[in-house]
Amino acid sequence: MGTSMDQDIEDIAAVLEGDRERYRGLMTRHGHGIARFVISQGIPGADRDDLVQDIFMKAYTSLVRFDQTRPFPLWLTGIAVNSVRNYWRKHYRRKELLLSGEEENREAGLLYDRADTRPEPLEDILSEDARREIRKSLNVLKPDQKIAVSLFYFEELSVSDIRRATGWSESKIKVLLHRSRQKLKSRLSVYFEEEENQ
Repeated sequence: MGTSMDQDIEDIAAVLEGDRERYRGLMTRHGHGIARFVISQGIPGADRDDLVQDIFMKAYTSLVRFDQTRPFPLWLTGIAVNSVRNYWRKHYRRKELLLSGEEENREAGLLYDRADTRPEPLEDILSEDARREIRKSLNVLKPDQKIAVSLFYFEELSVSDIRRATGWSESKIKVLLHRSRQKLKSRLSVYFEEEENQ
């Protein structure tokens, strides 16, 4: 059996030839990652599924412009990044600070975590309070900082991959990550000190 990238290329070719059902394979393989990214951006529960669906619709309508020399997940992540940025531009004007509640995150996790069998490292080493505070703290970051942190730490993309997905320069990404770490460090230091002392 071929790699996921080979399967992506085969599915894209079939979709472009008129087999729209093959797009379902792309959604199945990459839906969880996109949903996890949207959740990590603090998008409220009522809008999450709509935004994920919108991202896949934009990808579908743009598939003819997909450059097959790029990995499909990075191209799709670029669409997700732009969609999240547009979402926050539209909603930021209302000055609504959305701190997703723990229960809302659990509900969203139930929707998407079933397909992901990988352990979440934070759950292994941090207390419930610390994890909740990390989620809340991400909401104090500016949208571009939150995107950079999520892609680097949660999606485990390299700086180079983030550059390819977002179109940002590597220096911008490094600055965003540095400033985010500084902002989060002061806010979360009490939790990490507690964890080290236990």
